[in-house]
Amino acid sequence: MKNTKITFGIISLIIGIILFILLVDLFSKPSNLTVAFDPIGSFQTYFFSFGFTLGVIGWIIGSVLLIGYLILFYFIGIWISKKIAKQ
Repeated sequence: MKNTKITFGIISLIIGIILFILLVDLFSKPSNLTVAFDPIGSFQTYFFSFGFTLGVIGWIIGSVLLIGYLILFYFIGIWISKKIAKQ
């Protein structure tokens, strides 16, 4: 039971990372460019935007928001596993 919770949490976390990468890429490019799966570029864009506007505090805020976003996806995966286990 505990292993399935962790498995669902990690799968949901991976989905959250992929979604984050695609959303950052979508919002940071002009409308005439295609969306591509570029993890390093997306993380650079994300942290540069926080760091450029707020400096070191921006790096901290950006990191906390990213970690909170990923924790949210992890708990969504655990919630899904609990719903499946109840049925």
